[in-house]
Amino acid sequence: KEADLQNAEKTTSQMWSMVRGEYRGALMRSGGYVRESGMEAVSKGYADMISFGRLFISNPDLPLRFAIDAKLNEYDRSTFYSHHQVVGYTDYPYYINPPTAITTPNQI
Repeated sequence: KEADLQNAEKTTSQMWSMVRGEYRGALMRSGGYVRESGMEAVSKGYADMISFGRLFISNPDLPLRFAIDAKLNEYDRSTFYSHHQVVGYTDYPYYINPPTAITTPNQI
Protein backbone atom coordinates (compact mmCIF):
# COMPACT_ATOMS: atom_id res chain seq x y z
CA LYS A 1 0.00 0.00 0.00
CA GLU A 2 2.79 2.47 0.86
CA ALA A 3 4.44 1.82 -2.52
CA ASP A 4 1.08 2.46 -4.24
CA LEU A 5 0.72 5.80 -2.43
CA GLN A 6 4.26 6.84 -3.34
CA ASN A 7 3.71 5.84 -6.98
CA ALA A 8 0.43 7.78 -7.09
CA GLU A 9 2.12 10.88 -5.65
CA LYS A 10 4.94 10.60 -8.19
CA THR A 11 2.46 10.19 -11.07
CA THR A 12 0.42 13.18 -9.85
CA SER A 13 3.55 15.30 -9.54
CA GLN A 14 4.73 14.34 -13.04
CA MET A 15 1.32 14.98 -14.56
CA TRP A 16 0.93 18.46 -13.05
CA SER A 17 4.52 19.34 -13.95
CA MET A 18 3.67 18.49 -17.56
CA VAL A 19 0.48 20.57 -17.43
CA ARG A 20 2.42 23.50 -15.97
CA GLY A 21 5.02 23.16 -18.72
CA GLU A 22 2.39 23.52 -21.44
CA TYR A 23 -0.20 25.84 -19.90
CA ARG A 24 0.79 29.33 -18.76
CA GLY A 25 -2.56 30.60 -17.48
CA ALA A 26 -4.07 30.41 -14.01
CA LEU A 27 -4.94 26.86 -13.10
CA MET A 28 -7.91 26.14 -10.85
CA ARG A 29 -8.57 22.63 -9.56
CA SER A 30 -11.56 21.24 -7.71
CA GLY A 31 -13.05 18.02 -6.46
CA GLY A 32 -12.65 16.57 -3.01
CA TYR A 33 -10.28 19.14 -1.59
CA VAL A 34 -10.32 20.24 2.03
CA ARG A 35 -8.34 23.11 3.55
CA GLU A 36 -5.10 21.16 4.00
CA SER A 37 -5.09 19.35 0.65
CA GLY A 38 -5.99 22.58 -1.15
CA MET A 39 -3.13 24.46 0.47
CA GLU A 40 -0.78 21.59 -0.37
CA ALA A 41 -1.85 21.54 -4.03
CA VAL A 42 -1.18 25.28 -4.32
CA SER A 43 2.12 25.14 -2.42
CA LYS A 44 3.38 22.28 -4.61
CA GLY A 45 2.43 24.22 -7.74
CA TYR A 46 -0.29 21.79 -8.86
CA ALA A 47 -2.77 24.71 -8.95
CA ASP A 48 -2.99 28.47 -8.51
CA MET A 49 -6.33 28.23 -6.78
CA ILE A 50 -8.73 25.59 -5.48
CA SER A 51 -12.53 25.64 -5.63
CA PHE A 52 -14.62 24.18 -2.83
CA GLY A 53 -18.17 23.69 -4.13
CA ARG A 54 -19.70 21.26 -1.65
CA LEU A 55 -17.89 22.84 1.27
CA PHE A 56 -19.24 26.28 0.30
CA ILE A 57 -22.79 24.94 0.15
CA SER A 58 -22.59 23.66 3.72
CA ASN A 59 -20.37 26.45 5.06
CA PRO A 60 -21.56 29.86 3.84
CA ASP A 61 -18.64 31.42 5.73
CA LEU A 62 -16.00 29.03 4.40
CA PRO A 63 -13.19 31.63 4.00
CA LEU A 64 -13.60 32.63 7.65
CA ARG A 65 -13.63 28.99 8.78
CA PHE A 66 -10.48 28.29 6.77
CA ALA A 67 -8.79 31.42 8.13
CA ILE A 68 -9.39 30.45 11.76
CA ASP A 69 -9.19 26.68 11.11
CA ALA A 70 -12.72 26.20 12.47
CA LYS A 71 -14.77 23.01 12.31
CA LEU A 72 -16.80 22.63 9.12
CA ASN A 73 -20.47 21.74 8.76
CA GLU A 74 -20.97 18.41 7.04
CA TYR A 75 -22.89 18.62 3.79
CA ASP A 76 -25.94 16.56 2.94
CA ARG A 77 -25.53 15.52 -0.69
CA SER A 78 -29.18 14.39 -0.88
CA THR A 79 -30.33 18.03 -0.65
CA PHE A 80 -28.07 19.46 -3.37
CA TYR A 81 -30.51 19.23 -6.24
CA SER A 82 -33.84 19.14 -4.46
CA HIS A 83 -36.86 21.23 -5.32
CA HIS A 84 -37.16 22.42 -1.74
CA GLN A 85 -36.79 26.19 -1.52
CA VAL A 86 -34.77 26.23 1.68
CA VAL A 87 -33.36 22.87 2.74
CA GLY A 88 -29.84 22.27 1.55
CA TYR A 89 -28.68 25.66 0.32
CA THR A 90 -29.71 28.23 2.87
CA ASP A 91 -30.17 26.34 6.12
CA TYR A 92 -26.56 25.58 7.09
CA PRO A 93 -25.43 27.50 10.17
CA TYR A 94 -22.72 30.13 10.17
CA TYR A 95 -19.79 29.71 12.52
CA ILE A 96 -20.70 33.04 14.08
CA ASN A 97 -23.81 35.15 13.56
CA PRO A 98 -23.47 37.15 10.35
CA PRO A 99 -23.05 39.87 9.38
CA THR A 100 -22.27 41.88 12.51
CA ALA A 101 -19.66 39.50 13.92
CA ILE A 102 -17.69 39.24 10.65
CA THR A 103 -15.04 41.91 10.41
CA THR A 104 -13.69 43.58 7.32
CA PRO A 105 -9.96 43.39 6.54
CA ASN A 106 -9.49 46.93 7.92
CA GLN A 107 -10.91 45.86 11.30
CA ILE A 108 -8.57 42.90 11.79
